[in-house]
Amino acid sequence: MKTTEEERKKIFIVDDEEVNLKYFKRVLSKKYEVILENDSRDCLSKIKDVKPDIILLDVNMPEINGFELCKLIMNDKEIKNIPVIFVSSLRTPEHVKQGLEIGAVDFIARPINEVETFARIKTHLTIGQLQKELTLANSKLNVSLSKKTDELEDEKTDKQKISNALVESENRFQQIFKSAPEAIIIVNVDSGEIIDVNSAGCELFGYTYEELIGLNPSEFLIPSKETIKKNYFKIKENNTSSTNIRMSLNTLIRKDGEIISVQNSSKTILIEGELYIFSSIYDLRARHEVEMELQQAKEKAEELSRIKGFFLENMSHELRTPLVGILGFSGLLEEELEDESLKEMAVAITTSGKRLLNTLKVLLEYSVLEGQENKHNWKAVNLNEIVADVVESYSASYKDRGLDVIIKCEEDEIFITADEYFMTEVIAQLLNNAITYTHFGSITITLETEKTENRKFVIISIKDTGIGISEEKLSSIFDDFRQASEGYSRQYEGLGLGLTLVKNITDLHNGEITVQSKENEGSLFKLKLELEKESLIKEVS
Repeated sequence: MKTTEEERKKIFIVDDEEVNLKYFKRVLSKKYEVILENDSRDCLSKIKDVKPDIILLDVNMPEINGFELCKLIMNDKEIKNIPVIFVSSLRTPEHVKQGLEIGAVDFIARPINEVETFARIKTHLTIGQLQKELTLANSKLNVSLSKKTDELEDEKTDKQKISNALVESENRFQQIFKSAPEAIIIVNVDSGEIIDVNSAGCELFGYTYEELIGLNPSEFLIPSKETIKKNYFKIKENNTSSTNIRMSLNTLIRKDGEIISVQNSSKTILIEGELYIFSSIYDLRARHEVEMELQQAKEKAEELSRIKGFFLENMSHELRTPLVGILGFSGLLEEELEDESLKEMAVAITTSGKRLLNTLKVLLEYSVLEGQENKHNWKAVNLNEIVADVVESYSASYKDRGLDVIIKCEEDEIFITADEYFMTEVIAQLLNNAITYTHFGSITITLETEKTENRKFVIISIKDTGIGISEEKLSSIFDDFRQASEGYSRQYEGLGLGLTLVKNITDLHNGEITVQSKENEGSLFKLKLELEKESLIKEVS
């Protein structure tokens, strides 16, 4: 498959969020060559080296934000003519105004709409290409004309070649202009009249080509021509050939009276002493429809999440209440029955009941964390005490399996602001996981602190000598309902929600959970949480 000229255009993207860079890489690399940069501090030199056709800048970046970087680009003679598009979720009129005043050509709002993004990039690339081709063609033709006139003044054949080249250049421009997917109009600034419009413009405005030629855009496009002209009179004062592209939100009144919202991206061009406005007008109706669909989808997802949480919580309650009674009676039967076969049945009932009760407990905790209205009891808690209590509660389990559990703490007391119930559940789930998958050897729990600049962290490590996890399974063990062994033939019990709970609770505490493991060599889970300053801990406690 051959690559078109458009597909070889270079898009330079600056964003400090890796997930955003990956998204743009995945979407835009279908048609363009994409260059990614996550550090705004030293990307200026890279832009000069790459010479991209268009630049996408995130607004909110550390060190140098998008607005500051755009200023640096606009002040650099070598790259100031490269179109810059801002990408941000902060798309207020103030942000848009600030970005456009700096020199950006457009402003794309998050969440990103793939169709809209491609259309805008394509439009600005088309405008840039048109200007480059027109300037280059005129320059070449002027040089050629002068040279041929001087050298071959009397040779009509050469003059005809030059004339043909001019016609070819004009035809090429007209073909690109007429077939552009966005509505484009060219306005003479002095007269304020439309001198040309493409097919997409006629369709959007609802007028025929003949009706539009000679019209003033202020008759159907708000703001008026006077407001647009005011932004570009500086060209004559500065004696420059063009300005940066300006973007504005306007109201379009079609010929049939329909009023629609549009976005107008305009650029002034000075050609042979005449000043023209080259405007690309984008219909916002499709974007509004997409935004409404996204909002409806969001509301539906929130409602489904609420219903799911209510269902899980209700089912857990309805099943746990009778189950507690069953466990009570099975316990009495274990004590009272003398027949060994019947006693074994009672023990089996108790074991199965406890397994089911634990499953319901995990489901209930999962539904609480998934819910949007859960409340948490934040306070200063002693991690040393939590670890000791959890180990004691599991003593029967690991002793029955012949395992040793070792606790190592470098400090007598380590306090952290947390929800004590959920923090206990994290330690319990990790210890239970280690016990379940360790058949012999030991489990070591280590509590240690770490300082990084002005921040202090506690690291809770749980290392076992168990069966380990294969490399291909490591990436999915924290996903909902996932286990290292899955399907009806799996060897171990459980819903696959234990580590999901650990991950969700860790995220709730702004922490980080990591795992290192190899098959038949055991696993090492590390939970990293930031410690509060002493004064804050005392205040909470």
